[in-house]
Amino acid sequence: MFLRQVLRKFARWSFAQFRSFDLVGQAVICIFGFGFLMMLVLTADTAAEQFVFDHTSPAGHLRRARVACGISTGEDGTNCPNPDEAFRQLWAIPKSSQEYGVAAGFITSLQHQHVRLAAEAAAKSAQLRNQAFEQMQKNLNGELHNPFTCANSTENKPIMSFDGGNNWWPDDGRCAEQLQKNRDANAQGYSHWSATLRVDTDMDSSWLPDEERTCQTYPDDKGKVSMVGCNATGPHRDHNIPVKFWGGVERNTVSDWKCRRESDEFVCRAID
Repeated sequence: MFLRQVLRKFARWSFAQFRSFDLVGQAVICIFGFGFLMMLVLTADTAAEQFVFDHTSPAGHLRRARVACGISTGEDGTNCPNPDEAFRQLWAIPKSSQEYGVAAGFITSLQHQHVRLAAEAAAKSAQLRNQAFEQMQKNLNGELHNPFTCANSTENKPIMSFDGGNNWWPDDGRCAEQLQKNRDANAQGYSHWSATLRVDTDMDSSWLPDEERTCQTYPDDKGKVSMVGCNATGPHRDHNIPVKFWGGVERNTVSDWKCRRESDEFVCRAID
């Protein structure tokens, strides 16, 4: 009686506190309350399942293992669709029970299935690898013309794939050619506007007006042009000056440019 009165008073107090909030506050309380309730339900369900498992008889565990494998009698687990559950039930059967002998045979059967499936998976993987190798060889020989994907290996070397990235092979030159075409397209697109960057370079006031040289640019760790070298020997690239570039400057590779002194500035135009 006393406990009932305490719960009744707590319920009245809680309801009064709830009504003191506006609609937004009440909605937030309901959402959190529902989430807390669902957490309690899931926890209770897990605890109840564990309780049932812990109090299942050896015969019950054996029966559940057979259900997991889709059989009603015996101990044949060589085609079990749910071996993990079957193992879980069988390992719970104590050695002292009369069902243990059947369970031990059942476990051995499941282990044989595991070995067989692993061997089949390895054979299938080898078969697919051989098929991929044959496909690659035919593409190299010109017998096939499958679309290909390009990437860089963990050693940062170009690699190619003819099966959507499942198998990778060293680039035979087609990825390098594709990259060059992309660079040309980017250079063509960027040729309509310029970008001025401050870079380290060996270009200096010794250049004659309108003097032009073939130079190379080098990217920084973000792929943007950060250095321009025009002399293989001679002065170091110790000048840090603004240079105007006609062409894409985010190339992430060494590129060739035609650079010229135009009035009081240096201008570079992309070659590749």
